[in-house]
Amino acid sequence: MMRRNRDKPIVIIGGGPTGLAAAYYLAKKNQPFILIEKEKYLGGLSATLKRDGYLYEFGPHAFHLKDPQITKWLKGLLGEDFRIIPTNTHVLIDGQIYSYPLKAGELLRKIRPSLGIKILWEYVITYFKKSFRNKRPQSFEDWGLKNFGPTLYKMSFGDYTNKVWGIPPKKLSAKLAYQKISRLNLADIIIKLLGFRGKDQPAYFHQYLYPEKGVEAIFNKMLSEIRRKGKIILGARITKLKNLHGEIQAIKFQDIRGRVRDINPAQIISTITIKDLAGLLNHPLQNEVLKSSQDLKYRDLMIIYLLTREKNPLFQSQWIYLVEDKYRFNRLMIGKNLSPKMAPKNQTVLAMEICCQKNDFLWRKSNQELLILAKEDLSKLKIDLNKISDYFVVRIENAYPIYIKNFEKNVKNAIEGLGKISNLLSTGRNGLYLNSDIHDSFLMGFSAARDTISKNKSPERQKAG
Repeated sequence: MMRRNRDKPIVIIGGGPTGLAAAYYLAKKNQPFILIEKEKYLGGLSATLKRDGYLYEFGPHAFHLKDPQITKWLKGLLGEDFRIIPTNTHVLIDGQIYSYPLKAGELLRKIRPSLGIKILWEYVITYFKKSFRNKRPQSFEDWGLKNFGPTLYKMSFGDYTNKVWGIPPKKLSAKLAYQKISRLNLADIIIKLLGFRGKDQPAYFHQYLYPEKGVEAIFNKMLSEIRRKGKIILGARITKLKNLHGEIQAIKFQDIRGRVRDINPAQIISTITIKDLAGLLNHPLQNEVLKSSQDLKYRDLMIIYLLTREKNPLFQSQWIYLVEDKYRFNRLMIGKNLSPKMAPKNQTVLAMEICCQKNDFLWRKSNQELLILAKEDLSKLKIDLNKISDYFVVRIENAYPIYIKNFEKNVKNAIEGLGKISNLLSTGRNGLYLNSDIHDSFLMGFSAARDTISKNKSPERQKAG
């Protein structure tokens, strides 16, 4: 005889920001739960890890101040353990480092007049073409060409997009362009090129919230509440979700010691990738959602961290986008400009990102080979390679969803198929196939937990239990 539903725990799969937010909300509402995480640490791609007395992260995870409600909650959680810091991002265009968003004086001082005239002419032609043929863009490239003209599009986004995603921009969805760069106003940039003042571009955000000890400080504050009511299992690999009559009856997993265990869940909040979740399901729903879920592609990532004997960072940037195709890496990050804890004393750590696919020629390169590639890019930035004292490499699978054209159909089919399982909710960046940020992940976790509590207490669920 099966246990009553109220005697079973809610299970959270994945201990990233969304999973931790869901656990925090459940704990606040005195709901028992179990959180299962495959890694030996929490935080997912937003984790803060320690090495030789300093901290490092898998990217810049500064908290955007865009939602007053979530910002108020976070400030209350952290107390005084955070800083509000200005955005200091740069981009390389035509071999020059520009502030991002672009600034009029800097553009006028650095850009070649002949290039400015060419960009202006192409933009005028593009503007009139768009006015007469106002068709909805069908791809990332289509969007870029229609809004920027060939030269500026290629310089700013075309080459970079091809490098980051490993797919020609004409095969990527226009939704990626709307999400990432639609706030840029090229007409205003052209006004600046002509010598007029114009306006600052509202791309991204002007300020970030960032704890001195990294994003981990947020999770640590949450964990004091989470551990009061819930159980966390680290280093656990889920092997199967046993679905019977549209309900997950058991979760099978291997614990950190290799022992096979199982849990009978009341409800499940999953934050792992849609393709991984669908692959764990047994008959019959696996056949419905598996193809669509497996057609959703992800981009993998490698980061090489280089320690340099530089007391002060060589750049004031938090990160620099290497958009030109002469650079192999996508982005240079300087964590010390977010917090001094992100480097050993009297040193600086440069973190360089390069996107790839698991087991492709880049992924298979040795750490030493990646160091050589990184040094080639750094030499173009006039960085003294002799001051590099140490390095290490991190490889990350499923770092970013790839928005191939018409990907929405596969997402819809997969989510609808998974939605037929009465006690399963897929959410978060991976669980909804989103290019979202950490603040969005917190909101999704809170929402998922709230909905799960409501569902778990519903008369239908109690009767079924």
